[in-house]
Amino acid sequence: HTMLGVDGPKLSLSSFMKSTATDITPYICPTKFENLDLVSGAKDSLDAADLDGGEIPRLKKALLKTNYDYVLIDIGPGTASNILDLFLLADEALMVTTPEPTSIENTYRFLKCLFLRRIKHVLNSPEDPGLKELLHRVFNGNWSARIKTVADILQHVRMLDPERGMALKRIMGTTNVSFIINQTSGPGDLTTGNAMKKACFDYFGVGIGFLGNIAREDCVASSVRRKSPLVISHADSAAAKALESCVE
Repeated sequence: HTMLGVDGPKLSLSSFMKSTATDITPYICPTKFENLDLVSGAKDSLDAADLDGGEIPRLKKALLKTNYDYVLIDIGPGTASNILDLFLLADEALMVTTPEPTSIENTYRFLKCLFLRRIKHVLNSPEDPGLKELLHRVFNGNWSARIKTVADILQHVRMLDPERGMALKRIMGTTNVSFIINQTSGPGDLTTGNAMKKACFDYFGVGIGFLGNIAREDCVASSVRRKSPLVISHADSAAAKALESCVE
């Protein structure tokens, strides 16, 4: 809300999540930018650990009832189950990382938790009991000695049942996950994205999209201080143009 020049509203996203409301309209507030409204995360943070799991389907139903072409959900960092479920809620899921080794490692860790969460959903689903039985066979016993990556899980299921192995791969790939490398600052950083994309395919066995790089620029900090989106306050900057290119 601060970036959009909106005073902290009385009702926030966490207010909705902690209530029993099914209509999210009262929680939506206008901004000074055309065709852009906001459900703020101000006041109190959305603590995913406090959610019991029923709030996320209720949020999805409420959002589907609204009259918007696009709904963007900005999710904080972490690998709590509800954070992962919120991420899996999206038709298009986007991660933003930086070229630093710690950020890259956290991105891989998040993706690993994400795909394992997807597999857990399959295990908890009443659909295709045969696939569930195959997964139990893969995980039973000393599986950690045989399985080092998510790709290994897919391979072992495919070895037991090629058809269901391909079905599991399709399930794993239904979430369109992509990433952007932010704050690049040199020629070496420009190779990070494609290297991560290849490593992700080798490790997870499914494709992860790479949308592009956004170079570090002082105008980004300036737009924050001005409480105005970068693409408006510095529309001609390289960072703004790169951002627009990433999401075209």
